[in-house]
Amino acid sequence: MSKKQSKKFNVVVNKSQLSEQICREESAQLILSPFVHLFNIGETTKCLFNSLTLKKAYLTNKKYEKVLSDLSKGERSNDVKELIELKFVVPQGFDAEKVFDTVASSLLRKKPQANLAYILVTDFCNFRCGYCFIENNLKGPSIAMSKDLADKVINVLINEAKQVPEFRVTFYGGEPFSNSEIVFYIIEKLEQASKKFLFSCVTNGSLITEDIAKKLKQHNVAVGLSLDGWANIDKNRVFTDGKETFYSALKALAILKEAGINTGISCTITKQNYMHAEEIIEFFQKLGVRTIGFNLLTRLKDPSQFEVPDPKKLAHHLFGAYLKAKELHMFEDRIDNRRAKYFFKEIFHIYDCPAFGQLLFFSPTGTVGPCHAFYPSGKYQIPIKEDLKIQEEALFHKWLEIGTLKNKECMRCAAIGICGGGCAYDIYVKTGQLGIKEDYFCTFQNEILKLLISYNFLLESQKNKIAKAKS
Repeated sequence: MSKKQSKKFNVVVNKSQLSEQICREESAQLILSPFVHLFNIGETTKCLFNSLTLKKAYLTNKKYEKVLSDLSKGERSNDVKELIELKFVVPQGFDAEKVFDTVASSLLRKKPQANLAYILVTDFCNFRCGYCFIENNLKGPSIAMSKDLADKVINVLINEAKQVPEFRVTFYGGEPFSNSEIVFYIIEKLEQASKKFLFSCVTNGSLITEDIAKKLKQHNVAVGLSLDGWANIDKNRVFTDGKETFYSALKALAILKEAGINTGISCTITKQNYMHAEEIIEFFQKLGVRTIGFNLLTRLKDPSQFEVPDPKKLAHHLFGAYLKAKELHMFEDRIDNRRAKYFFKEIFHIYDCPAFGQLLFFSPTGTVGPCHAFYPSGKYQIPIKEDLKIQEEALFHKWLEIGTLKNKECMRCAAIGICGGGCAYDIYVKTGQLGIKEDYFCTFQNEILKLLISYNFLLESQKNKIAKAKS
């Protein structure tokens, strides 16, 4: 959500609740807002958290009990007045559903507008990672994108980029560098057409050579290298013959660093490595990596297949990794960029995935859709047309209807403001539907929220101690 959207959001909440006007009436019975959630901080403190505005109020247990007593007696103490100002206290009869619908209407995208593309230049991969949702669901021989198809993709992207300040193109697979000719063909054509395009690539690194690295540097392509930790926990990533891949990834990292390429790590979290999340951060930092994205391994019908970590335990270990990354001045995507950033800035996190109106995925078979994870199934895809306009395609409008703000089941969830709706494919795999609640992700998000609230209290306490010491 932009600063402009944030201001609009605050106006909507204030107007919808009308609490300031109504609370002036002495006869109005006041209650805690249905969007206010209570959290215990240790044994002596409570936090009131507004799930729509993401504002927090920390009260001692004694003060909290007094607030409840004041509300029940209709007394407007200073504490109650402060909570009215924060929109934590509202008149009895407050229409939470109406407010929720108004907020959703103000924040949700009205039409799809792409600013990101995933191009699967091939579905061939020389790895057989046990958890891969692309390779493990494909049937039949592999397919590589042709130059004729690439030209269609290029035309669509040039037209879409006219409507946005910049457009990110990410090459994906399969292993994209098994079709490196098309990767660089598309890059060169787009560079000739516009300066708006930014490029990145997700790769297993096994086909990276010095020549490829030079080309990546020449075109300023950022690289996401897949690696799940050190050798004895990087066991799920193997070549097609079953041999380990760890050292090929290290070799690729060395080549990329030598060429001066902006390289981050894409690390999939499994039960084999989740307890080492903090150590993984330190490991990659020692390798000279400054950026890491953790991928949650939840896209399985049967969690026992890869022993998906308990969501609460996973939340604690990834939160520890987030804190370690902050300490080491590293960029961490899963918790910091997608959760903490919104929590601390008090900005509602509307979409966790760009598939909800911002992403175009192009397949090597000639289809386009909002989500690359559905490629093997053929679902939610249409044929690529050179004159494609996603604003006119029903498929892309359908995906605007997915997410927490379209789901009344999510309305009373404390974590709705940092959630963003999760992964549509993940939910579909587990439930056969799009846009509904999914227990694993919900549990994970709510545990992260508890950790953020406790961490924020610690930070505020430290600030107060420093302020007192100075005075």
